[in-house]
Amino acid sequence: MVVVLLLDEAATALARSERELAQDSLGDQDPRSPIDGCQAPETLGSLDIMTTGDPVPIMAARVFADAGANGTTGFFIDPLAPEAALQGGDSGVIIAPADPLKARLNLGVRSLEAGASFQITVRNKNGVVRNTQTKTYGPTFFEQVNANSYVGVTLDGNDTITFSVNSGKAIIYGAQTDNKTQDPSVQYAKKTF
Repeated sequence: MVVVLLLDEAATALARSERELAQDSLGDQDPRSPIDGCQAPETLGSLDIMTTGDPVPIMAARVFADAGANGTTGFFIDPLAPEAALQGGDSGVIIAPADPLKARLNLGVRSLEAGASFQITVRNKNGVVRNTQTKTYGPTFFEQVNANSYVGVTLDGNDTITFSVNSGKAIIYGAQTDNKTQDPSVQYAKKTF
């Protein structure tokens, strides 16, 4: 997978050292992206984007699998504000692939400044609980791992994974990849009603 960070024209107002910091964080500049783009080949992590004033640059990242002459498959992803994170009392859900033989799922967690603690509940498509466990993270921690090992059970098609936050804040997501085409997608564990 490759991630390319694209910045709008307002980003040209960023100091050269700030752009270089982003490039140092993400890797060498991608010749296929705009001049202010940064590429992160074979990199896994999160990037904190902080601005000191207006206008705030409009940013997006493209996540894609590069098949060379056969092109790319992928999607754009917008940055998330800290306010989008799940926090104490919130629950969010990720749905496992419909066919685990055709697609794989990784789960990612990025805790914010206060860290995060949450209960994970896996349910089958009929709502029956298959497994529960608690995870705790320190401040500004990031990980993305195989969903089966993360939740402690081999996921079946359309299982749901509920994250109930006890304390702190975290951005939680599922990164699903088609096993045949390598086409990636993402779903966020957004606050449920």
